[in-house]
Amino acid sequence: MDLLGLVVDQDLADAGLLRAARAKTGVLGWVAQATSADAADRALEAGAAEVFTDRLTPLPLVRFAAVSAGFGAGSSKVIGTENSLTLERGSNLLGLTATGAPVLLARFDGCAEDPADPLADPAALRAALETRRGDFAAVAVVVVDSAFCGEIDLPTLFAGFPLAGWPDVQFRQPYVGLLRPDGRTLEFTGDPETLIRHTLPVELPDG
Repeated sequence: MDLLGLVVDQDLADAGLLRAARAKTGVLGWVAQATSADAADRALEAGAAEVFTDRLTPLPLVRFAAVSAGFGAGSSKVIGTENSLTLERGSNLLGLTATGAPVLLARFDGCAEDPADPLADPAALRAALETRRGDFAAVAVVVVDSAFCGEIDLPTLFAGFPLAGWPDVQFRQPYVGLLRPDGRTLEFTGDPETLIRHTLPVELPDG
């Protein structure tokens, strides 16, 4: 019998069942009965494609698909309902609009060969996050190939922002981070030189 999908509780998701099933067979999984927005985020970070629950009030959403590929693992992109963007090497900062359009705000290439290259300076990425974040329904950081190739102070780049997993990003490791206006985050990583794809649900204000 073909397995079309998995529905599990949070404990099984935390144990890695959904990630393992998706990596081995491509089957998608769902987590049942999240009781809070934080619990729903935890389920998504554990590998759930979506969450089943009758305990949360549905909110208007726009969904984006983010693909982050470590070195040699393929192309990276962010797909919205209006358009998609193919991304280039480094750390890409994107604004996600309420209409479903991803917008590239800045890119830092931590593997740039020429230190005089403007893309080799992370200041523009930091500045864009500080000044443009409020213009969008959410912002996302997507790593392509590798966030860095030499020594770099990753924690300083997004210091003061609640992207807890960012300082631990490894060489040639895929990473996707979603930062919402209220400070809640979603973060995803994979093994170095692999590809990850995740849905980014962006909540919209009422009205």
